[in-house]
Amino acid sequence: CTGISFLQQFIGASMDPSNLKIPMPSCGQKPVPSKACCVIAEFLPGGTLKQYLFKNRQNKLPYKVLIQLALDLSRGLSYLHSKKIVHRDVKTDNMLSDANQNVKMADFDVARVEAINQSEMTGETGTYELWHRRY
Repeated sequence: CTGISFLQQFIGASMDPSNLKIPMPSCGQKPVPSKACCVIAEFLPGGTLKQYLFKNRQNKLPYKVLIQLALDLSRGLSYLHSKKIVHRDVKTDNMLSDANQNVKMADFDVARVEAINQSEMTGETGTYELWHRRY
């Protein structure tokens, strides 16, 4: 996929209508031009999973909390994979929580729509590759 078709495929796959929250212009606001493209992300005030784990490092997390974290993450990855999206940078820095401590996947910089030919999806990527490139 290249150009616009790739963008449409990626956004279309990740933005299932059941997951969309489309803001409607209120009285007095101008409508968004039809050719405008923007991404509106949910505000997740709970910070990263890494921050949460670091803050609670002295305490043993309750079993119920651990199970909920695992379920949230597995549901997020399962949803992405069902839409043929590979995140490629799964780490605690890229997992954010909302006000109710529901964990959600974030940072899709290196995410890709799954290739038909699996050999095209090989290679190093993610944070390690970005910060530890060979020169």
